[in-house]
Amino acid sequence: MPCDYRFRHCDHILVAEFDIDKGSSLTHQYPCPTGTDTHILAELMLPDGAHVREEDWTMFFLNQRAPPLPLLYSLNLVRTKHISGVRRGARVKAMAIVSRHQWVHVFKPLLVLALEKYFVVPSADILAALFTAINAMDVSVMPRFSIIEKRILRASEDKTMLEEKFHELEDRVAAARRLIDRRVFATKVEYDGIMVPIKIPLTSFPDEIGDVGIASMLSWKNGAPYYWHPHLDSGPQTHPICVLINALLTQKRVLFLGHNRPSGEVVDYVLAACALASGGGIVLRGFKERCFPYASLAALEGLLAVPGYIAGVTNPVFEEQGTWWDVLCNINTGKITISPKLVAAAASDEKEPAGKDREREKEWMRAGCWEGDNDFAAEAMAASQSHMGELYIRRKFHRYVHRLVDVTAAIELESFGSTAILATAADVSIPELGVGPFFVDDASKRRELFMLRNRVDGWRRTRSYKYRQNDYQSFLRRRTLYSFDARYAFTRFRYASSLPDPLVVRMFLALQDTLALGSDAQVLELLCPKIHGEIARPYRRA
Repeated sequence: MPCDYRFRHCDHILVAEFDIDKGSSLTHQYPCPTGTDTHILAELMLPDGAHVREEDWTMFFLNQRAPPLPLLYSLNLVRTKHISGVRRGARVKAMAIVSRHQWVHVFKPLLVLALEKYFVVPSADILAALFTAINAMDVSVMPRFSIIEKRILRASEDKTMLEEKFHELEDRVAAARRLIDRRVFATKVEYDGIMVPIKIPLTSFPDEIGDVGIASMLSWKNGAPYYWHPHLDSGPQTHPICVLINALLTQKRVLFLGHNRPSGEVVDYVLAACALASGGGIVLRGFKERCFPYASLAALEGLLAVPGYIAGVTNPVFEEQGTWWDVLCNINTGKITISPKLVAAAASDEKEPAGKDREREKEWMRAGCWEGDNDFAAEAMAASQSHMGELYIRRKFHRYVHRLVDVTAAIELESFGSTAILATAADVSIPELGVGPFFVDDASKRRELFMLRNRVDGWRRTRSYKYRQNDYQSFLRRRTLYSFDARYAFTRFRYASSLPDPLVVRMFLALQDTLALGSDAQVLELLCPKIHGEIARPYRRA
């Protein structure tokens, strides 16, 4: 019986159990089947090594390869209870909440309560009660922020910014009597006679799934032996975090391995990597559809069928099979390894004749490094070590990803005379104020385009590049600020060595007109690049 896919907070409740004779099996799908193979679901819910831990959390996605259906996020809790009198002295059960909300992690307390009850009384009534309770959660006064409003709110230290969005929906006097963090929405779910508080994040970007930190992503080391690949790095001195991000951007198969580690830890690495490489989903997208936070050998065939998958595993067999991955991130050793088979494939795919100049250039790239990578890595590490906020560090990654978009647009403008991924002179009414990617001078521009052109070539072959084309053209049709390119203007003001006086006057007049005469939407669009920290320092050749 097919499910009714009207809007819900929870689409399915699943239960899986491990039986010493039957192995992993799915025992319940409430209120109806998900449509995913039951054996695969059971393997996802009961990860390798679950029996040696009292508790483990995982996440997995459903409907990634089924475009007509909504992408579903599954939060899974597996527990091992040692019980005298049962075979092997323990029972292993798992329960998952399947939701179309990327913030499904807020239901963790409910899952703990429900699974505990299910161990005592393994009844489908427990699933029905949990399903009903979650879907009864009241979010009628929860505001929905636009991407621009989210950018501004999460960059501000004022937790009450955009208060008016709440006042439109709730009593003004009641709101004024209490201090509220407007970056979350507080509500409650009544389950089994308990009022469980729920805090829903309001400023999460589309590809920020769950509640993961990024500090662990900065401690990688390059593995040995070292293999150079033109899409991933500019030599052995390239910081490993740059190698990883470029592997994700150029759609390589990236595998995170955590042998004998909790599956939840591996899941966090995968989700953090997707969020950072996509710029949270506001710079690029197309990562969720190839993301497998936890994978097992049971789903190997489906995993290998996905180009550029991003997956987390705990089984060391994956590491031994070098044809299954392009880049391996070993959580136990902290090392990132590039597959020699990927390097061999890149060499055989070389389109240009291997002349002496080309060979010298390749040798130089193998031995060198790109200053922009080093600057980015140093800034991110310094921010982490100084205990700067999570969102502050994420913005540095967003800028790094956006700079690849800038350079790609510049290369396209030089090579083809047009680009669909950034604004051009035809998109603004005052093109003399500047538009598109900004470079401090011609020498720096030539150097940056030369150093990044291999990565650009790799990214332009991916699905995320095609999405960027479509998304940016859609933005141009929806925008409210047509007169000038705010991001370019602010960057030029801050970093240009000098500006002609008439240009400065014209720029301030345009700003004045927007602030004095523009709509609220235009003002937000104008302020967003500055407030959200999108005005990154461009590369300047020494």
